[in-house]
Amino acid sequence: MKSIERIYQFIFTRNKLLFISGIIFFVLFRKPIELFISETVVKYVFAHINSIWYNDIVFLLIVSGVIILTLHRYNKYIPSYNFSCFLLSISVVYIGYRLTDEKWYFTAFSFISYFKYADILILLSVCQLILIVGRKKEFPSYSYNSFFDDQPLGSKGNDKLGYNSYAELLGDKILSSHFSQAFAIGINGKWGLGKTSFIDLLKRKLQNDDIIEINFNAWNSHSPKAIIKDFFETVQEKIRPYHSSLSRLLIQYSNKLVAINNNKVTQSIQATISALTGFESLNSLYEDINKALKRINKKIVVYIDDLDRLDKDEIIEVIRLIRNTANFYNTFFIVAYDKNYVVNALKQHNHYRQEEFLEKIFQVEVTLPYFKKDALRYKLAEKLKEMLPEGIHSTIESEVIGTASSKPPYLNEWLESMRDVTRLTNALLLNLSKLTGEVDFCDFMRIELLRIKYPSAYELLHRKTLDFLNTTTRGSSNKNYYQLIKITEEEKRKLKDIEKGVSSYFELYLTRNYTELSIPQNEISKITDFVDGIFGSGTSLGFYSYSQSRSHLSIIFPSKFNRYFAYTLLDGALSEVEFSNARALNQNKFNSNITHWVEGGLEFEVKDRFSEVKSFDNREDYEKIIRAIFHLANQPSKNKGFYAEILVGYDGENLMHKMSNYDKQLVEKFYPETNGEQILRGFVNELFDQAASPFHFESDFIKYLNGRFSDSFPLTKEELKRKSLDYFRRYCSETDKLDRWVWYLFYRCEQTEWIPTGHNSHVSQDNMPAEAKEIMVDFIFNKDLDGFLFEIIDIESFKQKTFAINGAVLKVFNSWESFQEKLVEINEQNSKYLNEFKEFLAEFASKNYSQYVEFQFETIPVKEKMRK
Repeated sequence: MKSIERIYQFIFTRNKLLFISGIIFFVLFRKPIELFISETVVKYVFAHINSIWYNDIVFLLIVSGVIILTLHRYNKYIPSYNFSCFLLSISVVYIGYRLTDEKWYFTAFSFISYFKYADILILLSVCQLILIVGRKKEFPSYSYNSFFDDQPLGSKGNDKLGYNSYAELLGDKILSSHFSQAFAIGINGKWGLGKTSFIDLLKRKLQNDDIIEINFNAWNSHSPKAIIKDFFETVQEKIRPYHSSLSRLLIQYSNKLVAINNNKVTQSIQATISALTGFESLNSLYEDINKALKRINKKIVVYIDDLDRLDKDEIIEVIRLIRNTANFYNTFFIVAYDKNYVVNALKQHNHYRQEEFLEKIFQVEVTLPYFKKDALRYKLAEKLKEMLPEGIHSTIESEVIGTASSKPPYLNEWLESMRDVTRLTNALLLNLSKLTGEVDFCDFMRIELLRIKYPSAYELLHRKTLDFLNTTTRGSSNKNYYQLIKITEEEKRKLKDIEKGVSSYFELYLTRNYTELSIPQNEISKITDFVDGIFGSGTSLGFYSYSQSRSHLSIIFPSKFNRYFAYTLLDGALSEVEFSNARALNQNKFNSNITHWVEGGLEFEVKDRFSEVKSFDNREDYEKIIRAIFHLANQPSKNKGFYAEILVGYDGENLMHKMSNYDKQLVEKFYPETNGEQILRGFVNELFDQAASPFHFESDFIKYLNGRFSDSFPLTKEELKRKSLDYFRRYCSETDKLDRWVWYLFYRCEQTEWIPTGHNSHVSQDNMPAEAKEIMVDFIFNKDLDGFLFEIIDIESFKQKTFAINGAVLKVFNSWESFQEKLVEINEQNSKYLNEFKEFLAEFASKNYSQYVEFQFETIPVKEKMRK
């Protein structure tokens, strides 16, 4: 029966019916039509077209134009189906007349008599068929990198929410029920909760020969008054195959309803006219329709979805339609709506007991059954893994689905419907497209979820960041990160009673401004817990483990924060993808990239990125990273300090951890050979031996290593000491002036010794190696004594007239006496400053080397120091 109905519906639509009627009309009235055409179009137009060369040219131009237009439209233009059928029918008739020469003679081209001018009709038909065959195929439901549509289940989709059993139960009840009037069932649920999908499941159950299914979209009507007309047009089209006059009765009934429009005067006039003329009244039409429906003996099921899309007047019109206008025999209305929305609409129409009024309309109201929220998380993970790179699939699994021991409960609370899943998926597909690999996926999904659900709270974090977030340090790395600014107990005492429970300035702002922000008051706590979880300290939503170990790309780090709101890398940001790609290159190219980044002002970003490297693929990768760090540390910094030029440098503690061979872990991982320890030591020696003068970073790193208590570095402290002494010696051999690097390298030779004090405790003591002192003394007296004498004179602050000799003398010479003895041995002719300095030294010695003394310098340019 259903197949017959489909054939009927396919054939007996208005357009096809007119077309078939036209063919029949032509066959029946062929002779009169031929006569009419002969006496009009042929006699006065076609009979005067002559076979001549310029007509040939005109028709050839027309043919060329048709072919060019067809080629231009091919595969991108959809022709009219009805016009194509009409044109093809005319061509068939023309071919019949042309081949038989039965009635008319067709004018031929002057140079080829076989072709006729009227053959252009055949060309038009062929071109039209080409356009139909060549039109584009329909797009698939989705493709890679496309958005997901918020589509219901339809006729074949899988039930993800577990509604099917309940839909089958309701369907069985409908199949078993028969009523003398309409029966209305309300499907109540919030937007996006799956009302349409539930109706789709119900339709599957009600696929029966005894069911006439009618889908009415009230929100397609252009006005409330058009709803009645549109409804009855939809119904009569579906019912036409089952009754010869019912369709006509329905149209008459709807026309009277629209005309009367509930006007009492019009109703009276209509009743009078019906009595005088015999026209059927509204009531008699209603009875006739019910009688016809009883004869059909089928159940009419009318589905009205999305009642909550309509405005209040349209909602009232649909309810009136269900309750009065279409209260027909054995008719079921299945209406989907959000009850709160409909009740509010009714309040604007009638302030009296709206919920009781709604109960009178719907004899049964179905509130969508509870479903496991886990289904939403699984669907979200499925969609994300389908469209996002495979590299983050494991992250999606852990973040969205979780593990047996750890599940993300915040998603169960924040994802309320399949619509939420679709919206979040589409937001991530769009906004993550330029940030894949540049942000922490977990953070990004959380901040996008906040934007979708509470956009005003999202905007607050972005626009007023420093009002709600402050920076604090994280762990031993002293790295800055954002955290919500908490309200102190003292500040809480000043708050109003309603504000006493707030814990942060963000929550306080929401509490005071929730109306303007369009945030429900009862959800403020939910939002602040969520945001607190994102920024590191919240535990109520299961963020505890998440907040303890954050990726270097996390939103909590100020340098990464803005990219989560800009959806792209900002100027001055180092691309994580670019860094990873550069890391895969050979050493020289990797180093070239580092130089380029530093020159572009990204030195802090690069240092920060290297500090986050904690794992290595193999020995080659490990050595490449360590060499790259040494290369980075020796780059000239764009951020000038006290000196004219400083280096980028690198954090000694982080580098030491990377190079630590504690418990032989480096040897076991990357140097498993028998002589692996020697190979590792050779690699480290090479790093230090390749250092370029003035050995700034390398000597600084050695000083850091020598100052640590542990001894897990591949080189011993004695070996490191020799290297710092070698750097000092080499530089002193290269220069003749006592510049800042001589002093810098001298002090970097200082060694830290750890002296036991009992009970497993030690105290540190710094000592300058004798070899360093010897190198320094030799440099002073053989290369730049005057420079040394000038450097060790100190000027008393503010007074600028009293002077002393600084403690560098004791570092180099151990004692004042040793220093004086050395000065006595020097030939005064080899120094411009020596005589005057000795006089000053005698004055300083008279104060026991501990007080500033007045002295009038004539030779030594101390005024130069004053100016500096």
